[in-house]
Amino acid sequence: MLTSAPAFAQPATQVQNVEAAAGSGNAADIVVTAQKRVERLIDTPQTVNVVNGEQLERFNITRFEDVAKFVPGLSISSGDGRQQAVSLRGVAFDQDSQTNRSVDIYLNEVPFDPTQALQAQFDIGSIQVLRGPQGTLRGGTGPSGAILIGTRQPSLQKFEVSGSASYSDREAVNLQGGVSIPVVTDKVGLRVAGLYDLNYGNGVRNILTGDTDRSRSYAGRISLLLHPTENLDILVMHQQFRSKVRQLRPVVSAEGAPVGEFGFIGPDDRAAITDGDNLFVTKGRATIVNASYDFGGHLLSYIGSYQNNDFNTVRDLDLGNGLLSFGPGFRLPVQLFQRIDIKTKTLTNELRFERTGEHFWIYRFGVYFNDVKSPFTGLVDYTGANGDCEATPGPLAGFGLPCLPLGGGTPTKSHDRGYFTTQTFNFTDKDTLDVGLRYSTNEINDPTNPSKYDAWTGTASYKHEFSDSLIVYGNYGRAYRPGGFDTTEAATNGGPGRIPTSLYRWSPEKSDSFEVGAKGTLFNNRLTYAVSAFYQKFNNFINRVNGIACDYDPSTPGTQDGCSATNLTYNGDAIVRGVEMELRGQITRNWNAQLSASYTDAKYDNAEIPCNDYNNDGNPDFGGAPAVQPGRYYSVCSSNSALSALPKFQASFNTEYSIDLPDDFQTFVRLLGRYQGKRVNPNSNIRYPNSFKLDAFAGVRTPIGAEVNFFVRNVFDQRRDNVDPGQIFDLFGTPTGYTAINYDQRREFGIQTRLSF
Repeated sequence: MLTSAPAFAQPATQVQNVEAAAGSGNAADIVVTAQKRVERLIDTPQTVNVVNGEQLERFNITRFEDVAKFVPGLSISSGDGRQQAVSLRGVAFDQDSQTNRSVDIYLNEVPFDPTQALQAQFDIGSIQVLRGPQGTLRGGTGPSGAILIGTRQPSLQKFEVSGSASYSDREAVNLQGGVSIPVVTDKVGLRVAGLYDLNYGNGVRNILTGDTDRSRSYAGRISLLLHPTENLDILVMHQQFRSKVRQLRPVVSAEGAPVGEFGFIGPDDRAAITDGDNLFVTKGRATIVNASYDFGGHLLSYIGSYQNNDFNTVRDLDLGNGLLSFGPGFRLPVQLFQRIDIKTKTLTNELRFERTGEHFWIYRFGVYFNDVKSPFTGLVDYTGANGDCEATPGPLAGFGLPCLPLGGGTPTKSHDRGYFTTQTFNFTDKDTLDVGLRYSTNEINDPTNPSKYDAWTGTASYKHEFSDSLIVYGNYGRAYRPGGFDTTEAATNGGPGRIPTSLYRWSPEKSDSFEVGAKGTLFNNRLTYAVSAFYQKFNNFINRVNGIACDYDPSTPGTQDGCSATNLTYNGDAIVRGVEMELRGQITRNWNAQLSASYTDAKYDNAEIPCNDYNNDGNPDFGGAPAVQPGRYYSVCSSNSALSALPKFQASFNTEYSIDLPDDFQTFVRLLGRYQGKRVNPNSNIRYPNSFKLDAFAGVRTPIGAEVNFFVRNVFDQRRDNVDPGQIFDLFGTPTGYTAINYDQRREFGIQTRLSF
């Protein structure tokens, strides 16, 4: 039977692992904490997708981006260690936009740095994907949703061991495991977990230096669960992480262009040609505390964390290697060198007080503090000194190319404050109204551009139980992202005699989201379903575009006056609408399946946005000689195009069928499939066909909890490698004969072993 009344509020230490009851075969048992209270998924008045830890292990999900295989409409990219991107409902995010994320990530209910979250996935209890604005109960006020990651908790009753090891034909190795020890039964539990991951990316090799793609990660976690009295729970978790990623930027010979200096390069060569590296090193440490005290009818909860993340990158931005080349056999190995060092320290505290139990009126009040200190230093060396230009400028300094220090090392400090409340009214046993309101303030003490803002966000939802197997709901959410200023790009291309720095500033974004849906069960709770439709209106949607042709002096049309290209964060009104559905079922005792689908139409609403308009017709151009509309520092086009390169329609399914063998052994087959419709990149006009990727697993499970399986990722070797349009030009506007290519994941064969008892 469904129930519209919210479940009792639960101690913070008991709400991380939201998994289906083990062995129940009942999809209706899945519970979530989307509203910071424990309730069944089918009772939650919003769209939530859940991937539990058992699913992650069974389908050998060792890369966080592969979670998107379970959740259509979700796109995750761990990128190169710097460009971690999470997109949902057609709204993409660019790390370089220097604005708040459209999708926030939380680890054990604490806002968490995506640098670690997207690279260190291990010993996970569950992942919840919440769609739509979540700016009332959580720290972020982004427009598209939130991802809640819950780690596995220590057991207070029994000794537990779990682990897995996998190896593939691409020499990828993943080892992870965890051990739980009940130090004092029912009072103190300890869990220790670790990860080692090695992979060779897309197999790209630098034909000049001999370097190859390579990623190596280490992580460790220790969790302590304390239950000293019936009323008090405390969970303390500490995690450390380190990764070193070399992700080279491959190129191919440009179609129709003369062969470049390094000869013909085809897609199968998987070659990079830079003189320098493309290296990213990340170190992270985090301590998270969840505590709660039950007063009997009321609950006081605390969530806090301290995070320390170091990020260092060294890149050669001259992808076509056209600097100081004087023909075959005579060239200087100079780089367009970039170095970035960011050290971030984050302190988060949240305190909530709420009424518990079954009442007509249930209330919650809370405060949230988040303080970030982030010193930033960097360098862009245009002089060809390969990073040493501050001491001795390189040979290109004679052409007027600069040495640009970035950041200066003075830390930027930000202080976020949130004051929130939610009020729940159970009018009848079938009707529930939730109303939430949050007041947020932010102060940024940037040495060059201090700022302050405040905003009201909120949510409201109403649900009605029509029968024991059907509820319908409607909800509303207000989201907000602050305006800002691009200090890095302003330092590169802005200032007197260049682009006015005011053009590197953007306004705050506000959006209003509406969703209606229905959830229910069929066939004696063996099948659950959820369908929903949503509409979201953005005022001043914040987006990012790179490589826009620019002009330092618009009064002299026909020449760019030394300005090659600039990158811009900008505003434009937009509308997002779509529908989503999910089915989960236990078809037979030995066969379960899940099917999900989403359709999202996310586009600008007659927005005036930066563009490359080389022929001055008011429409974006994707090839030809760079030029700027007369009288402008960069071109502007009226647009109703898509907000991102994400496909409108996506669907996924997963299933497992097992056969019982003698002596309690089982053999099984698992399938995990994802379909993505055709799409167009609005910034490059690259068109991608639709695709279907299938992962397959077959193996044997033993009665002691051990398992061995063989797997194939991307069974049909479906790849959507894409080549950038046009050629790569050097800083002097000379074509190199090469263009960039981005490789999709190849087919991969491997073996995995698992153990759990």
